[in-house]
Amino acid sequence: MMWRQLMVCGVCAMLGLAARGAGTNAVSDDDFLNELERRSFQFFLKETELTTGLVPDRAGADGSWRENVASVAATGFGLAALCVGAERGWIARTDAVARAVTTLKFARDRLAQEHGFFYHFVNRELGDRVWACEVSPMDTALFLCGALAARQYFHDPALDQVVNAVYARVDWRWMLDGGATLRLGWHPEKGFLPYRWDTYAEHMAMYLLGLGATEHALPGECWDAWRRGPVGHYAGLTYLQFAPLFVHQFAHAFVDFRDRHDDYADYWRNSELATRAQRQLCLDLRPKFPHYGPDCWGITASDSPTGYRAWGGPPPTPDLDGTVVPCAAGGALPFAPAECIAVLRHIAANYGARAWKPYGFVDAFNPQTGWYSPDVLGIDVGILLLMVENQRSGLLWRAFMSAPEVQRGLQRAHFRRTTPQLAAAWPSTTAILPGGRLERAPTHDQPRVARARHLPRLEQDWEWHALSAATACERVGEVGENFSARFGFAWDSEALLFRCEVFEAAPTNSCPPEKLAEQDSIELFVAPDSSGFAAGATNALHLGFAPGGKDSGWFAGRRAKDVSVQTLPTGYRISAAIPWNLLGVTPKAGVVISCAPVANDFVRPGEPPGRLFWRYHNQGQRTELGTLILEGP
Repeated sequence: MMWRQLMVCGVCAMLGLAARGAGTNAVSDDDFLNELERRSFQFFLKETELTTGLVPDRAGADGSWRENVASVAATGFGLAALCVGAERGWIARTDAVARAVTTLKFARDRLAQEHGFFYHFVNRELGDRVWACEVSPMDTALFLCGALAARQYFHDPALDQVVNAVYARVDWRWMLDGGATLRLGWHPEKGFLPYRWDTYAEHMAMYLLGLGATEHALPGECWDAWRRGPVGHYAGLTYLQFAPLFVHQFAHAFVDFRDRHDDYADYWRNSELATRAQRQLCLDLRPKFPHYGPDCWGITASDSPTGYRAWGGPPPTPDLDGTVVPCAAGGALPFAPAECIAVLRHIAANYGARAWKPYGFVDAFNPQTGWYSPDVLGIDVGILLLMVENQRSGLLWRAFMSAPEVQRGLQRAHFRRTTPQLAAAWPSTTAILPGGRLERAPTHDQPRVARARHLPRLEQDWEWHALSAATACERVGEVGENFSARFGFAWDSEALLFRCEVFEAAPTNSCPPEKLAEQDSIELFVAPDSSGFAAGATNALHLGFAPGGKDSGWFAGRRAKDVSVQTLPTGYRISAAIPWNLLGVTPKAGVVISCAPVANDFVRPGEPPGRLFWRYHNQGQRTELGTLILEGP
């Protein structure tokens, strides 16, 4: 009976809001957000598998179908969603507890796992691994975040017991695999993945859970071991960059980072600045995508007409096509409330039934092409629901932060409150702690190491390195405020493969090849071993690439092969192959060579371009470059 009453009330609310215009002034902001939350909660209420508690990775935005593959991360969001539903009266508290207990008991007894870590994707009805996916510490952590939030909110003895058992089983030290940072994952066929969670990403809650665990806890130094970078600049803002906005949101759905900092940064402010920077980026892209504007922006990993895309910016990923992802603004609501609710209301009011469905917004849409995703994704519905609720009431923050394990993790990571004195001295345009470890770190003399992966098949398999005014070891002259680049290497038996993407609005292309360094261009210094670069050496290369397809080999005309320079809405992209015989190197895993990309930015006529060096330290007859290591297959 209670269920039917809730359904009737919900349908009436949905029809009434739709009739009055969800995005118009006829509905208050709070009423609009309440309806958005209610619709989002319906996804978890109706699509969760009742016998296992697992949440599908995706479903039809109209509720017409669901995928038989469940997402462990989405299931974690679903556990937290039960807290929201019970608090708002959309599900009876006893029913919510029963669902949470079902989920956790299945996770304890049946869900496929290794050393306590769950697989990324599993069969929704059976809990078995699917898609030959990896055991994922990140997705396991999001599951645990939801479980801890539910434990702290409901205070049910049966739920407490099973949550504690699942958490205690996780062997965090096993996932270190002898290193200082967690591996990205593990495959039963191949063992640990070669990559690590060793740079700024969505992993902060994962490390805090590992540090605060009562069993198999991570060593305290793991928090310091991951690199706070790349530090980037955009629109006068300085922050830790990562292109898709979800990276700046997932940990914040649970951990309340407000008015706290560690030895490096204020991560709440970092997400505020990342949100402001992306909004400005979309405004700057209006010449290409006229529908972007103050009330229509937001890019994060999402569906696209060609599949799932991990896009975003700054720096803008080269595949941007004008798509709008509603959960980008929804998940950023606490970081920029007025700006984000304006986007959400604009979408509901102007794109109507094409974007506004029974489960809230479709995952993504493109006003310029008329494409609308027919689906919703569990993690995208989840981050929107949790962050909207946090903005309205702080519910998930209060519940999660009350866990003793979370407080222990924060203490071991040396988080502390930001004092009024420090707040007054901390510039509002930077997330970097004044005088902290990042500011004290050397730049010009800091060694740099990159890795060339063996024939990566997908774009995301390349290891990208940022090159901007903040990340360069040395800067000569002035570069544009939003100028930056990223580069990566790969290799096969024939050549060293180089890619570079340059982000600037209007690259200058006016000089002949022999004067490439006097315009917008990329230079690449390469030497055959770790001893550095000696001008004139027969096996040292100095290559240049510029818009318009021009390239130059300044040393005896030795040029790369298969050079491609492609103009993009966000700048230009370079790819080239450097034959091993030019370097005199026999390629194999473990070989070390020297390299240094240099990004040149032509700012104004009559002046030389600004130059950003990744690693270029003159030692007299020889120049020390960065280190490049060839990784095995």
